[in-house]
Amino acid sequence: MVTNALILLNNVISLIGNYLSAVVIDLKSIGRVRFQMISFFLCAVLFLVTGLLLDSGAAPNWAVTLVFFLANFVGQFGANSTTYVMAAETYPTELRSTCHGISAFSGRSSRAFREDQKHCIANGVN
Repeated sequence: MVTNALILLNNVISLIGNYLSAVVIDLKSIGRVRFQMISFFLCAVLFLVTGLLLDSGAAPNWAVTLVFFLANFVGQFGANSTTYVMAAETYPTELRSTCHGISAFSGRSSRAFREDQKHCIANGVN
């Protein structure tokens, strides 16, 4: 039950970050590129801190969870939202849809290749 509550809390925190980015993203004093760079840097630092806390083993669980929640908030607040907005403003719809199609094809074809390799490994085929 506690795990489900923490997952729900993480989703709510991420959603709040996403909604707050809609308010902040158009501020001329910050700028979208600077906003994105700062948020990527903060995400990297927070994930590094999370990893160090987990690696040390001495940190309490609530501290690791708190830093992880903060990292997800920052990720949704800046990096995630600006990535989609800047791509939508930079590239025309035709190019974006073509690239989405290529991406979907790549994912599906690599999955088919992986399944074929799993079958060959399971049956001892070289």
